[in-house]
Amino acid sequence: MDIKNNVKRLCKLHGVTQRQLAEKIGVTDNSLSMTLGKNNPQLSTLSNIADALGVSVSQLLASPEEFELLTGGNRPAEENAKVLRCPHCGEEIELYIKAL
Repeated sequence: MDIKNNVKRLCKLHGVTQRQLAEKIGVTDNSLSMTLGKNNPQLSTLSNIADALGVSVSQLLASPEEFELLTGGNRPAEENAKVLRCPHCGEEIELYIKAL
């Protein structure tokens, strides 16, 4: 997991500073930094961060390679999003396709 770097990249993609993100989720900048530096941050915190950035928790947890696929490189993820349904549970799955 590369949560800290993914959050930095997503903030940059969305034009948000870490301080602004911290304000959006109701914590201090220092608290957010400490949380992102942990090996296992709480799922509720990750969910709040993902919601504030308009992304999925899976994007926060992605490896560098997965992150590129999920975000479609430097383009906004919404441009590349396809929504599918899981055939087993019926839950919606966001699929991001990166053009080569």
